[in-house]
Amino acid sequence: MSYKAIALVHSNIAKRGAKGGYVVSTGGFSKNAKNYAEELNVQLIDGSRLAEMYMESIEGYPLPQYALNPASN
Repeated sequence: MSYKAIALVHSNIAKRGAKGGYVVSTGGFSKNAKNYAEELNVQLIDGSRLAEMYMESIEGYPLPQYALNPASN
């Protein structure tokens, strides 16, 4: 993930008077990007964390169950 996305989020934080922001990527972030974001109060969510958050959000919800029927020839 490039610095541009982090800088854009930080710009909007300042413009709107927000306390912080998020950048989400299905990939990961370099160490430099992580350090840069930390200085700007921008939280980074990588693909692994996004998957964890999704799984946490559906805990307790019933999952659909499907019955498989063999095809008749």
